[in-house]
Amino acid sequence: MELELLGTVFRGGTGTRFWVRTGSFGNDIPGGTRACVLGANPPFSGSGRTWRALSFVVALPAVGVCALNVWLQQRRQQHPRAPFVPYHHLRIRTKPFPWGDGQHTLFHNPHTNPLPHGYEH
Repeated sequence: MELELLGTVFRGGTGTRFWVRTGSFGNDIPGGTRACVLGANPPFSGSGRTWRALSFVVALPAVGVCALNVWLQQRRQQHPRAPFVPYHHLRIRTKPFPWGDGQHTLFHNPHTNPLPHGYEH
């Protein structure tokens, strides 16, 4: 048997090749090394191809189905806007925003985001 410290191949007596990982681990003797036999294939061989296929075949269609579901639900029913309640601890403006009139946030939506005095329309 021969163990290559810099490589990752362990050759058995019958010529069988095993991939091993050597190195220091937290539970070893300080400075010692331990070899972990990982099997006859190199570590993670083909896993990139598997995850790529799963991403394109499963994940992307699932995201598309979820987006379609949300879009159809929004078309089916429109929720009424919540009434404005002027809480004193919300929408505090100590200084104006540096754009526009100073009251509108950067991504202001007049239907859902009220100003300190209420909705715009």
